[in-house]
Amino acid sequence: MTTDLLGIEPIRRVTLVDTVVERIRGVIETGELKSGDRLPGELQLTDGMNVSRSVVREAISRLQSIGLVTVLRGRRGGTFVGDPNTVLNYARVVRSAVSICDRDARQLAEFRAALEIFSARRAAELATDADVEKLTSLCELIGATPSGDGADADFQFHRQLAQIAKNEVIIHTLEMSREFIQTTIRTGPQDPLRSRAQHEQVVDAIRRRDPDAAERAMRVHMDSVIGELTGDGCPERATATP
Repeated sequence: MTTDLLGIEPIRRVTLVDTVVERIRGVIETGELKSGDRLPGELQLTDGMNVSRSVVREAISRLQSIGLVTVLRGRRGGTFVGDPNTVLNYARVVRSAVSICDRDARQLAEFRAALEIFSARRAAELATDADVEKLTSLCELIGATPSGDGADADFQFHRQLAQIAKNEVIIHTLEMSREFIQTTIRTGPQDPLRSRAQHEQVVDAIRRRDPDAAERAMRVHMDSVIGELTGDGCPERATATP
């Protein structure tokens, strides 16, 4: 009997940040914390969950980027549960990450492709040597452990492109789609080595400060992602033409 018939899915490897995000998100979605409620302070969270401050800070930053919490500075500052409409919409997006239909998956990937292609082109215009080095480091992790750190590195690669492009809207959109993107990487049919080669093509174009080549390379990658989601993967198109 195959694992498919048993309904067995790949085990998701989670980080401490993922765990903290899930726990805080859980108490918000169940209504234990409501819109406007203040979250425990950083020290309380670190002690209560037995994690470091850096883990808590990264988790709060991630929750803030998707609108689940709002961070206010000053004497009356703190971390507060966000707007209920934002929370509801995000919960719907997260649930759809594991149950989204094929048509919606394709349309979301097509929408994402437009953002990614822009980010790649803009990154080729703005990237510093340090930016290229960071992208190269992330590339080395892609395909190494596709069910765990490799999937996270893949997501971080695309987030880094948007950051280099200095586009906050794209960064927030990627964060909103994080669960979906990482789920498709971990459970999809992608060849991790081919995916890594496609990312390396993008980095090479950015290193050469060639926006046209970066756009072509990202288009090839996203066409491959869309093709795999629809069962029309095309390995022969995995290499961008210089």
